[in-house]
Amino acid sequence: FYSVDPHFHASNDMEAAIGVDRQLAKRITSNVTYLYTQGVHQYFTNNIGAISNANVNPTTGSYTGAVTEPAENNLQYQSEGIYREHQIIATMNARYRHFSVFSYYAYSNAKADTDGVTYVPSVASNPGLDYGRAGFDVHNRFFMMGNFQLPWQVSLAPMLYAASGTPFNITTGTDLTGNNQFNARPTYAASCTEANTVVTKYGCLDADPVGTNERIVPYDLGTGPINVGLNLRLSKVIGFGPKVQGGGPGGGGHGGGGFHGLTGNNGGPGRLDASVPRKYNLTFMVFGSNLLNTDNRGTPNGTIGLTSTNCSSGQPLVTSSTGAAECPQQFFLKSQSLAGGFFGPSTSGNRSLFLETRFNF
Repeated sequence: FYSVDPHFHASNDMEAAIGVDRQLAKRITSNVTYLYTQGVHQYFTNNIGAISNANVNPTTGSYTGAVTEPAENNLQYQSEGIYREHQIIATMNARYRHFSVFSYYAYSNAKADTDGVTYVPSVASNPGLDYGRAGFDVHNRFFMMGNFQLPWQVSLAPMLYAASGTPFNITTGTDLTGNNQFNARPTYAASCTEANTVVTKYGCLDADPVGTNERIVPYDLGTGPINVGLNLRLSKVIGFGPKVQGGGPGGGGHGGGGFHGLTGNNGGPGRLDASVPRKYNLTFMVFGSNLLNTDNRGTPNGTIGLTSTNCSSGQPLVTSSTGAAECPQQFFLKSQSLAGGFFGPSTSGNRSLFLETRFNF
C-alpha cells in the first residue's frame, strides 16, 4: 500500500549564476555563464517495510548478507532527496544583413540521490547510497544554427546538434536488499575470474556479491552513446496583396518553440523565413531531419540478469557460484531504441523529410 511521509515537504530548487557578456566585433556578441543549482526535499518513493534490512555496510559500501523480502510492500512518498548541478554555458551570436549564426555550448555536472517521485532507493534504510550521476547529467551539449537569406525570398537554415551520452544505471536484476524492487547494483569484483563476474568496459562486475566485502558500483555508472544530428530547413516565401509597413506578416520556423532555453542573453537565431512586405504571405517549406542518417541510439539496457539459457557465442560466459556456465541477458549494455527529442530521429526512421505550406495574413 501507499502512504505519505508525515514530514513530507514541497521540493525546493535554488539557483545562483554569474555571467559575462562581451562584444567581440560590431555584429558578434558572446556570453559565458556559470550556473549552480541545488535542490532539496526532492521526491522519491521508499519501501519502508524493508528499512529493517540493514544488509549494506555504510563504511565499506558492500553487501553484508542475504535478506528476506518483506511480506508486504509499504511504499511511502518521501521528500528527502537532493541534487546539485554545476553548469558552464557559452553562447555566440553573429548577425549580418543576409545571414546570422547562433551557437550554444553547455557543460554540466549533476549528482543526485533520486530520479523523481517514482524512484525507489536501492537500500530503504540508506537512500543516500544512491547518490551519483543524475539522470539528466549529460556532460556536453552543442547546438549551432545558421540562417541565410538568399535571393528570391528563399531562406536556408542548417542546424547542427551534438550531445554526449545520457547516464544509465547498471543493476544485477535481482533483489539483494530486500526492497522487492530488483534494482540492486553489482560490486567491483576482487578478481575478474571469480564466480558471477562479468567483464565490461566499466570494470569487472560481480552480479552476486553478497558477503564478498566488495564495494558497490556508483549509481548511473554507465554512459549512453553520443548523439549527433544535422537538420536543414529550406523555405520560399511568396508575397501578394497591398504593401505593408514592418516587413509583412510574422512567422516562426519549424518547431520554433524548441529554441527556448538555448538563447542565453544574446537572443536566438532570429526569424527563419524571408521577409516580404505584403499583406499576404504564402510560405513553402522543406525540413530535413538527421540528413546524415546518423544512427543515434537510445540509452542502453543496464540489467545484467545472469542466465543459463540463450547464451550466444558473442556473449561472455561466467561461472556461477554452483559451477554452472552462465551469461548476461542478451540485451545487457545494448541500445534497444533510437534516441528521441527534438533533434533526434523520428519514430518512422532516422532520416526524415517534412513538407509544409503556410499562409499568413
